[in-house]
Amino acid sequence: MENIATVNEVSCESNIKREVFDIQDSVNSGVVGQSDILRDYKDVFEGFGHMPGKVHLETDPAITPVVIPPRRVPVAIKPMLKAELKRLEELNVIQKVTKPTDWVSSLVSVTKSSGKLRVCIDPQPLNKALKRGHYPLPVIEDILPQLAKVKVFSKADCKEGFLQCELDNESSYLTTFQTPWGRYRYKRMPFGISPAPELFQQKIDQNLEGLSGVFVIADDILITGTGNTVEEANADHVTNLKRFLQRCRERSIKLNKDKFEYKCEEVAFIGHVLSKEGLRPDPRKVEAILKMPKPENVADIQRFVGMVKYLSKFLPALSDKSEPLRRLTIRT
Repeated sequence: MENIATVNEVSCESNIKREVFDIQDSVNSGVVGQSDILRDYKDVFEGFGHMPGKVHLETDPAITPVVIPPRRVPVAIKPMLKAELKRLEELNVIQKVTKPTDWVSSLVSVTKSSGKLRVCIDPQPLNKALKRGHYPLPVIEDILPQLAKVKVFSKADCKEGFLQCELDNESSYLTTFQTPWGRYRYKRMPFGISPAPELFQQKIDQNLEGLSGVFVIADDILITGTGNTVEEANADHVTNLKRFLQRCRERSIKLNKDKFEYKCEEVAFIGHVLSKEGLRPDPRKVEAILKMPKPENVADIQRFVGMVKYLSKFLPALSDKSEPLRRLTIRT
């Protein structure tokens, strides 16, 4: 692992390469630059997404519904919480509930690093009743064979991806939650419910089906350019990117402008760094492992082994090296 580039090195290298591309774009009017993309598809990076169709949640009728009493909310955050609920209501993400409902979850509010409040529900009882469709979730190994001749990458991120999926009316009432000002229900798919990752993957796959050079894993979207030369790859990339953005426009899929990475020779994607040279581990992932505290119990060991196992393809001797740790997790 000592030969792996640091986070700052990769970030700096990527920024330099993007700057070179931008300079090339500025001197060649026939080449599409990032500013052109953001201008021509400005609407795709603004507003709140709403993919076509509705999502249905199905419960196991053998499991008894649960109503959780409201949790106490610290006085200091009540004004922020009320403002956030109002914002979500105005966006038609949540709606007041006045009639009785079988399921009522508790409210969870999390203060983000930006200082803003994120409203979630604690759906632990509900998750025990929700059925999962077991839609296959892709992994990076699924797409690697198709990246052999890729020389150019762009990466997009779905803005609040789950909330771009509308729930049908019946499912919406399952997500009812308590607040100090009464009950609300989600009209969009909330974070935390167990089927959400599979339902979102299925939804985004359906909406982006048939697009060449576009690969989706969770809410990360990779747009590629393939060719025998850099010129061919650049042309292919622009075509694929424009078709992708046009599809997003047609299907009301909104992207996060701040996380959009345009026309890179390498890009971090799902814990790895992709480039025309191939695949290597994301240094941020390696750094996170190196900074993990010394394990003090079985759960800590399992967490550490799980993190390292994610990079097993780069560590051929991992199985032998980690065997003593695995033995420590066996309960006697």
